[in-house]
Amino acid sequence: MFILTEVPLLEKLSQIATIIGAFSFFLAIIIFFVETRRRRYERELSTYDNLAKEYRDFLKLCFENYELQVYNYTFYEEVKIEIGKAEKVRKYILFEILVSLLESAYFQYKNHTNSFRKAQWEGWVQYMKDWCSRKDFQIAWKEHLSSEFDSDFLGFMNDLISESLDAERSEKKP
Repeated sequence: MFILTEVPLLEKLSQIATIIGAFSFFLAIIIFFVETRRRRYERELSTYDNLAKEYRDFLKLCFENYELQVYNYTFYEEVKIEIGKAEKVRKYILFEILVSLLESAYFQYKNHTNSFRKAQWEGWVQYMKDWCSRKDFQIAWKEHLSSEFDSDFLGFMNDLISESLDAERSEKKP
């Protein structure tokens, strides 16, 4: 008799456990997706922060070495300054630091599809194009920089420089 009265209680507990288990499963799925999204956001923010720090460091170097006219986008075309070998080496070092920064951006953003990274990548591509259109950067690239980085990145930069040179040639044609 005692066993018969407990069966309905055990069935009820079993049903309650099944319901809790089902809700737990769906809750675990929701928590998994929320946690995955949070971790992705933190990685994106970390990537952005790291590149922003590298960029700020590069700007500080440009500021500290303003006489080399590395950062100035228009002045280098209007006024040609003669720099000695030591200054040329310093300028090439700054360009190498810049290219290292660009390579970091290339690997951290290029192949990502979500909108945050896509927006970041498009901005970096424009920044790279700006540098690739500079004569002094093109010379440094040809003389020194075009062989020291990842081959995929080098191909990408070579394409940007070629596009810039093609655009310049087409502008000069009447």
